[in-house]
Amino acid sequence: MQLNNENYTLDGIGNIYVYQPKKGYRFSVDSLLLYIYTPQKSIKKILDIGAGTGICSFLFSQEFSDCQITAVEIQPEFSKLIKKGIEYNNFKNIKVYNKNINRFYKNFSSGSFDLIISNPPYRKYGHGRLSKYKNKNFAIYDKYLKLNQLFNIVEFLLNKNGIFSFINIPSNYKKILNILENYEINIKKEIHFKNQNNKKFIIFHIVKNKIKDKKIETIKKDIWESKVNALYKVD
Repeated sequence: MQLNNENYTLDGIGNIYVYQPKKGYRFSVDSLLLYIYTPQKSIKKILDIGAGTGICSFLFSQEFSDCQITAVEIQPEFSKLIKKGIEYNNFKNIKVYNKNINRFYKNFSSGSFDLIISNPPYRKYGHGRLSKYKNKNFAIYDKYLKLNQLFNIVEFLLNKNGIFSFINIPSNYKKILNILENYEINIKKEIHFKNQNNKKFIIFHIVKNKIKDKKIETIKKDIWESKVNALYKVD
């Protein structure tokens, strides 16, 4: 892929670099929080659903060079950018697929992954003003990946001891709980991120085991912000 420097940037975060458009969708703090606050033990196979710029896959690849990472991204533009990023960073354990996960997941066996991560679209398609940038609309609106579809995929692909970690916004909280009742996956932990006096994001840790009492943690802005800033430091 030939990159037009007028349209793309190469951005560093710590020791890794990410190609992304100058305008439209660019990774933000939610992707970084997803990486920081996802359990990172006993990981051999990771699935990144809706990989976007590849930032989460890159961070996990840097931390776990011996695990296998599968990054699935529906947009051809971003799939190519991820591949360029893999080449630039010399990652050896990431495979990228430019596919619609709703059909592509059937290529894997049941219980294939120890960890599934996702920063899915937050908004219902048809509600809200569309951006003039098509790549941003893919990331924001659920036209191609709805929550019930995501949970169905996770229920099939997550192994019995695995964790599904995803981030969303507080206004979708009740909707998420209601949809999850239809699947045999359960919330093990919720992490609520505060932004001054309001909640900004929620990360859910989902497992296949039955959970008697889920854990709920609230993290203040100064704490999560300091951890995000630490990612940008070069070793």
